[in-house]
Amino acid sequence: MLRFDQVTWSPGEEPVLETLNLTVSAGQLVVMLGVSGVGKTSVLRLSAGLIKPGSGAVVNGFASTAMVFQEPRLMPWATALSNVAMVLERLDPARRAEVAATWLGRLGFGDGDMGKRPEQLSGGMRARVAIARAFATGADLVLMDEPFASLDLGLRRNLQVEVRRLVRQTGVAVLFVTHDLTEAVSLADRIVVLAGRPAQVVADLRQTPPERISAVWEAAAALSVRPELASVVAGLGA
Repeated sequence: MLRFDQVTWSPGEEPVLETLNLTVSAGQLVVMLGVSGVGKTSVLRLSAGLIKPGSGAVVNGFASTAMVFQEPRLMPWATALSNVAMVLERLDPARRAEVAATWLGRLGFGDGDMGKRPEQLSGGMRARVAIARAFATGADLVLMDEPFASLDLGLRRNLQVEVRRLVRQTGVAVLFVTHDLTEAVSLADRIVVLAGRPAQVVADLRQTPPERISAVWEAAAALSVRPELASVVAGLGA
């Protein structure tokens, strides 16, 4: 389990997060929803141990953690296959390419695409390489920082479905941050709403992700009128 207990964090004099409480359990896909700049990425960095809280405690009880960033951060000189294989140092060299190919295949790559460098891949394919790389590490917690923000709606929807499928198949826990209410509804087992300055969790909503895009819009519309989401919805897209 990942647990935040009364966490405060500040990069300077003014705190960004204050008395933040949050849990993420194995097999859960938790989406943190909030406006741009509210502190969602800071929560991910604290989760990964990249920064330390000013007060309170962050306890990451997972065996290993991987992260998917807003930009795929692929090595430009390496093929899609090599970008995934390079994180598999725990395996014998002969096995790395095999495991990397398996993960890329699960995310829709054919043999002809695995040998392409990032510049030869579409934005959606680059995002798939980054996701494959994170899951291939064997991490049991994957942190995702708005990885689909630059993609069009159709690609975003396809990748949301694929991430949900991977979570169900692997039992990995995912903490996914977004400022897109419909993306949160599409993905989440739980939606955690981060709002305020300094930011706190103002709502923790359990839900069943809709399977159809029309149901996603209907569910997002229903959530948007809830009082605990008012401050977030007012700032979405700002």
